[in-house]
Amino acid sequence: MRRKIFLTTFFIFLLFSFQSIFAQVDTSKLNITSGAALLIEPSTNKIIYEKNSKEKMYPASTTKIMTALLTLENCKLTDVVTVSQKAVSSITPDYATVFINPGEELTVEQLLNVLLIPSGNVAGNILAEHISGSIENFADLMNKRAQELGCINTHFTNSYGFHDDNHYTCAYDLYLISKEAMKYDAFREIVKKTEYYLPPTNNYKKEDRNYRTTNYLIRPDSSKSSDNYYYEYAIGIKTGYTSQAKNCLVSAATKDGLELYCIILGAGTNPQGLDQRYLETKKLYDFAYDNYFFRTLREENSVFRQIEISNATNKTKNLDVLVKDNITALVDSDNLYATIPPTTKFKENLEAPIKKGEVIGSIQYVIDGVTYESDLIAANDVEKSYFIYFVIGFGIIIFIILILFIRSKLSRKKVKYRNYRL
Repeated sequence: MRRKIFLTTFFIFLLFSFQSIFAQVDTSKLNITSGAALLIEPSTNKIIYEKNSKEKMYPASTTKIMTALLTLENCKLTDVVTVSQKAVSSITPDYATVFINPGEELTVEQLLNVLLIPSGNVAGNILAEHISGSIENFADLMNKRAQELGCINTHFTNSYGFHDDNHYTCAYDLYLISKEAMKYDAFREIVKKTEYYLPPTNNYKKEDRNYRTTNYLIRPDSSKSSDNYYYEYAIGIKTGYTSQAKNCLVSAATKDGLELYCIILGAGTNPQGLDQRYLETKKLYDFAYDNYFFRTLREENSVFRQIEISNATNKTKNLDVLVKDNITALVDSDNLYATIPPTTKFKENLEAPIKKGEVIGSIQYVIDGVTYESDLIAANDVEKSYFIYFVIGFGIIIFIILILFIRSKLSRKKVKYRNYRL
């Protein structure tokens, strides 16, 4: 009786243990109030959380990410740009966030720092004129590049985010643009800076102009205040605000080798008056880092299985099949320890000869709609066996000899029969 009670208790304990290990990751409790949100892992494009991520929204100064990308794609950091009167005067006083004089000579690198750190609107116009000759032409270039990146709901009319009903994007498109920009080391280095000193120039002889980042997510001093917007794993990227767009933030963070992107658009303030773009960004990052992990499903050059090649020599017919590349997946707690069966496909009519390292098939895992795959390759040379040809050849020779023997016997019988008749 005691043994029965013990076993029953033990199995109930196991059941609850497994339920705990494989509990479904629930995003509904996050309660994200911003107009649009997207949390995504860039190496797989796996979406961890999304809310209205493909709906049209106003981007405000997050527009500058595209301006920076086009600058890096079309200019050298050392290029010198002369500031035009038009580039400066086209910025209305309420949009003037930095001071730059017409006629100043600045490098592209300096202008990118001014564009991205204090969100200098005038720097956007200066770069636009330098690259395309005019702000209008630059807007056309922005839209063309957006299409090339696969953006689905984006149209730009200016270089820095001035509000225009025809100047819009969506959270997913901002992710695509940011992901491309983050491929440039110069961009990464700039967007993680908390301040920038613009030195005196030919037309500004005063002291350095000191600018601080608008992104409180990467400013440690914010953690000392009641709002506590600072996030220690954040590495950028760009803020934005207009009355129509509300509070916007495109950010990236990295922890334990896991880099994530978070886009928040149309954020307001909470009942305490705190900026929700920072609070909800931190909430999403904490959720991801608490619940998602990289898991190695197959290691590079590991043996997947052994197969037999029917027309190979006895010595080489048993072929080890190797996984060519590491297969690493981003998984939630449901799949951290679970058995995940792969799908494999081998070449049709696989036969010798096969060279070492030759691709002979593929292996694929599908987890939460994301595909992880690698080629399957041969671990060694597989030599073709000629034994069957020897057997066939030997059989043909025997057959020919037998035919000749029969014909010879028949010929002898005919000769005897003729002699008998005579």
